[in-house]
Order: sequence, then structure tokens, then C-alpha cells
Amino acid sequence: MGLRRARAAGPDVPGGRVGGAHPRPGAGPGRPAWLRPGRGGAGRPAGRRPGGRRPVRGGRAGPLRRRRRHLPAAAGGGPVSKCPMCFFALPEDVASYACRVCPPEHNQRQAACAGLTSVTWPVVTELVRDRQQGGVFSRRWPPTSVACHRCQRPATEQVCPTCHYLLPEDWRDSDTLCVALAGARNTGKSLYLGVAVQQLGLMLQSQGVALQHGTVFSQQSYERHYEEPLFSIRQMPQATPRAQTEDAAQRHPLVLSLGTRHRRRRYLVLRDAAGEELQNPPERALHLSYFDRADVVLFMFDPAADPAIAALLPDVVQRGVDQGSAARVLANVLRLSAEGRPPVGVVVSKFDLLQRLTRVEAPQWQAIMGNAGAAMQRDPGVEVMAYQRDDAELLSAEVHSLLTAMRARDVINQLAHPHDGRLRTSQFFAVSALGASAVDSGVHPHGIASFRCLDPLRWALARADLVDVA
Repeated sequence: MGLRRARAAGPDVPGGRVGGAHPRPGAGPGRPAWLRPGRGGAGRPAGRRPGGRRPVRGGRAGPLRRRRRHLPAAAGGGPVSKCPMCFFALPEDVASYACRVCPPEHNQRQAACAGLTSVTWPVVTELVRDRQQGGVFSRRWPPTSVACHRCQRPATEQVCPTCHYLLPEDWRDSDTLCVALAGARNTGKSLYLGVAVQQLGLMLQSQGVALQHGTVFSQQSYERHYEEPLFSIRQMPQATPRAQTEDAAQRHPLVLSLGTRHRRRRYLVLRDAAGEELQNPPERALHLSYFDRADVVLFMFDPAADPAIAALLPDVVQRGVDQGSAARVLANVLRLSAEGRPPVGVVVSKFDLLQRLTRVEAPQWQAIMGNAGAAMQRDPGVEVMAYQRDDAELLSAEVHSLLTAMRARDVINQLAHPHDGRLRTSQFFAVSALGASAVDSGVHPHGIASFRCLDPLRWALARADLVDVA
């Protein structure tokens, strides 16, 4: 038994040529065959053994169930290992490697998932493993290196079998939580990412763990696009450009290592998308298809989208996103994730704007925001790592009512009464990344005093059993 090399074939068979983003004959004009739903992420239907043999017991679409004795499943049915770029679960019986000896070439699969032309080292070797009786494998999977069938040199760097994105060294032996951020333009997604990662580091520091980036690309992207503008230059990060932009921040996901739990390493993956693209997504938005495979979607809502709020704070709110844009973007996000139906966290950003309403002549808002005992008026702090369920549910109910007062019923109704009748889990949050409005496109002179930025991430981590629930 042991390992055997997959036969060379077209783009739908593991072991095919580099790239291979073209659909197989008869696949139709939609997604490429290797990116169509119901497949295990590498072009072969999940649940079926290589070579056309009988299906694995269960035969369900989606990622194969864990069967390795040396790699136990996460406790409590937690997450499995997913690609940080396309969010496909890594197939158990397929492994792909990049050869750094052969010359780089255009990679059509990675280009489709990233939304722009990609030149990478060729992915020339994909192996499949044979099963023995009882699900025990004859040697460790996957191997640390394989021989490139072009140059015969060892290829040691694993890549995703679906999109060919480079994977960290221990990725298959880790648990991965993939979070997709969404929102209309100017809702503060980039601000939230920049501050939330810093807050996450402080939370882990209080637990005796140091936050680390899982990839060099993640660290470089965070330092250049988020950390340096916010914490060094003290200016607002640039708005997220379209994916086709050469130096777009979302070209590489943020991959954060959170230490270990149940003796398995934990990774948090954060992916951003341009609000302009989500408001008017292209017809074949393959680079946005990861929303359908996300574990959690965080949808950012700008309170300045309510014209009444903007009118009450003319000195602070210079321009906002109209209410129709927020509802439209959410509708597009729900459509992009209609098959996977991941939970949606609605995050009211720029909450410091609403806190200012206690000082304006608006009795309704003074009564709402002047309630000092409300959950949305206190922050559990960065030293609390466990997800506090009671506090979170109270906060969610308050923010739900807050959105109703802001005339955001179109946002609420899309989650409460979906047209397809298929409800999905939702939760509501209120955050302020800076704690105060920007001054001349820069950080307030008093500094950054974020508010409840970790709540959405604690909720996502708790759903994946990566933090405790109090």
C-alpha cells in the first residue's frame, strides 16, 4: 500500500498540470470544476477514493472525516485545517508541493482565488495515500518532501491542493478558524483589523502566550498596511482597494497563531474585502467565493449610515454610507455565502459616534445612550480570554434594538426573515476601534482607546471551541 503518485491528468484530477483553472468539458459557464461546491477542494468529489474505487463510508460531500491515529480530531468537534486563502478544508488524501528549483510560472488557480495574476513556483507533485483496513496508514502522512517529477529535486513546501497558496509548515496538524470581514465603504474594516490584532496580542499576553504571525506574508502585510500607519505614523489606514490592485492589503490573509489548545496549535485567519467590490461584485466573483466556506462572517455597519445620526453630529460625521448601501452589501454577502451559510456577526463600528449623542439635544438618543447600566456601555477588557455568554447575549439584544432605532431594519430583516427560509446564526456587537473620531485624518491626540474590539473574535473563537465559554 503506502503512497502512490496520482496519475497526470487534466485540471480536475489531483496531479494535473500547474494551474488548471479551466472548467472541465460540460461543467458549464459557472465556477471552474475544481472550485465548484460539493467537491473536496482539489477537484475530486470528497468521500470517494482515488482510482474510482467504492466511496468511503458516508459518502458525504465536503471534507473527508479524520481517520489518522497520529492526528486526533479537535476536542468538542472543533475546526479542521483549512486553506487560509480559499478556505477549503484540506483533503485528507491529497497533498500538493511547490518546487523552488523549477522556474516560476503563471498559476491560474491562485490567480482565480486571489483576483489578480499570480506567478509562483510550479506545483508539480500531488500525492494520494492508500488506506489500509481499519483506517491505519502505513507511513506518516503527508511526507516531509517528495521528488519533483520535472527536476527530480525534493519539493518540501506544501501548498493548498485547490488554490496552490503556500501553507505554513505545521498547518495540517493545526486547527484553523477562518473569519471573513465584510462591509460597505468607509465602515472601518481596516481600522478594526489593525486595532483588533493589537488587542488580541494583549489578550494572549495576559494568558502567558505571545501572538505570532503564521506566515511571513501575514506579518509583512500587517506591518505595512495596518501597524505602521496606525501606531507609527498615527494616520488612518488606506481604504481597502479592489483585489485586482497589485499591492492590495487583502492579497495575503492575516494568519495569526494563538498558541495551543488540547495539544493542537490554533490559527486565526482574517480576510478582508473591498467594500466597493461587495457593493457591486462581478458576475464571476471567484476571488470572493471564500465567503461561502468561512467559519464566521463579520459584517461591519457604520452608524453614520443613518441620516438622522449624521444630522445630529455634523461636526464629526463628514460623509457616511447611505442606508441602502449597507443593506445591499449584506444582501450580496449572504448571496456569496448562501450554500455554506456561515454565522454572521453584525458589528456596529464607530460606536464612539453614538456615545456622543448623550451631549446633543435629542431626548430619544439621550435616553438610549445615557443608560449607564447597559452592556454596551462597559468593556470586559483585554485580560478576559473566555467568551462570556450572558454578557454577549445581553449586548446582542441591546445592539439589535439600537439598529432598529437607527432605521436599519433592512439589515435585521435579511437575517431574521431570509427569502429562502433558511435561517443562519447571527449575533450583534458594538465596537470602536479608536475610541474617538479621527482628527485631520489622523489618530486623536489622546491616542487610541478601543472599545469592545475583541467581542466578535471571542464569539468566533468560542464557536470553534478555541477558547473557553464562561
